[in-house]
This record gives sequence, C-alpha cells and structure tokens, in this order.
Amino acid sequence: MTPLAQIRKQLLSYDGRSATMLSELAARHQDDASFLDSVIKLSAAAEDNISDGATRIIKLHIDNGGALSPQQTSALVKNCKKITSWSAQLHVCQIVGRLKLSSSQAAALVPRLTLLLSHDRPFLRAWALDALCAVARVNNRFKKQANDALAAAENDKAASVRARARNILRSRLNANA
Repeated sequence: MTPLAQIRKQLLSYDGRSATMLSELAARHQDDASFLDSVIKLSAAAEDNISDGATRIIKLHIDNGGALSPQQTSALVKNCKKITSWSAQLHVCQIVGRLKLSSSQAAALVPRLTLLLSHDRPFLRAWALDALCAVARVNNRFKKQANDALAAAENDKAASVRARARNILRSRLNANA
C-alpha cells in the first residue's frame, strides 16, 4: 500500500473530533518527507472525514510553527475549489492569513471566500471574512471587496461574525499605530 493510500485509510476513521488521532497519525509519518504533500492531496477528498482530517493536520502543522512550501501552497489553493466540507473549509480559512500567497493565488481564493461569507454556519462566515481580509493584504485589487465585507459583517446577526470583524479592525488599527 502506498503512503498516500495508508494515510487515506487512516483518515477514513477520523470522527471529526479527535485531535489526538490526527497528531498520532502525523507522528507516525514524521520521517516521511511526502507526508504533508499527501495530506494536501487528500484535502480535496470527496469523503468529508478525509478532507476534514487532512485540512486539520495542515492547520495543526501551521499552528505548530510549520510552513508550506510554495508548491504545497499552490496545491492547497488549487484544491480549495474541491473542498466541500464546512469543517475543512473552516480549517483552510483559519490558515489563509499565515500562508505565503502570491498575488495570483490570493485572487484564486476570492471567489470561494466570497461564497463562504454567506454560509449558514456563522463561525465559517467569520473566518471566511478573516481570510478575505488576509487575501486583500496580498492583492490590493480586493481591498474594497474586503472592506465592504467587513462593513457588512459588523451588522451580521451572529456575534461570532461581528467579533471577528472587530478583531480585524482592531488589528488594522494596531498595525497602523
């Protein structure tokens, strides 16, 4: 069985909650240089548990100080169109601001992020807003769109979306001080 097939098989049993299971999976493959590449490929899997687990591993990697190579970032950005699970989309939105995106990669993310701004799940809307604002810092073409989304988010019915908007605005003020 190939490493990709092994990882896929292990992610099939991911229940959407067990960070321990994902940490153990990553630890088992820590010496495999292609592990992160495999996980990025699996981020766009049709099965939600595989996509959720794969994107959460990527997020854990970033949260722990890791980075993606330019090739890995490109692969993840291309996969974003295929990621349909709300949880996997959330994980990606939560790391967009910490990826080293090119201007064209940032532009490629905008249509997906724009759709997520109206998602039923408030937490996903909040983080899509955060990601859109991060993308606008990379590609100035989207600054007005991000500012308009930020203004609209201040009136969102969900407190989590309004709070994220306030945090983004506060970060901007602190960056300009």
